[in-house]
Amino acid sequence: MESYKNMDLKSGYERDGIGHIFSVDGVLCGEKLVSGSILKYTPELLQKLRYQIGDLRGVERVDMTVEQMKEIAGLDCQAARDAGIMKIALVASHELIFSLSSMYGAYAVEPCMEAKMFRNMSDAREWIDGFIESGELDVTTPIPPVKSEGDSTSSSLSP
Repeated sequence: MESYKNMDLKSGYERDGIGHIFSVDGVLCGEKLVSGSILKYTPELLQKLRYQIGDLRGVERVDMTVEQMKEIAGLDCQAARDAGIMKIALVASHELIFSLSSMYGAYAVEPCMEAKMFRNMSDAREWIDGFIESGELDVTTPIPPVKSEGDSTSSSLSP
C-alpha cells in the first residue's frame, strides 16, 4: 500500500468531455490503476469519451504486475467497445517507462481502439488532433457497432 502514497495523480477532462487527460508522478501503481482510481468508465462518460492522453514522464518507478497491466488494457478495451471508438496516447520519456507503455499497447488490442506511445506531449496532441480534425472522434456522429468475433451481422470500424 506504500505505493499509493507515492503515486501523484492529476486527472481532468477537455473538449466538453471527449478527452480525458491524466498525469502520474512518482510510482505508477498497478493496483491503484486497476481499482479505477484514474477513471471509472460509466455509461454517461462513454457517451462522450473518445480519447485519453496519459502523461507518464514523471514516473520514477513502476509497481505493476503483468496481470495488472493486462487487466488495465482489458478495461480500456471494454470501454472502447462500449464507446465505439477510443484513442489512447501515452507519453513517456524514460526508456523503461516507454517500453512498459509499449507492452500495454500490445495487450490493448481492439478493432475500435488504438493506443500509441510518444516521447513528448506535442506529438501525442498532434496525433489526437488529427483524429478530431478528421471528424473521426466526433461524438455527434453515430458510431457503427463493432464487429465481435463470430458476429457476422454487425459492421466493424477500421482502426
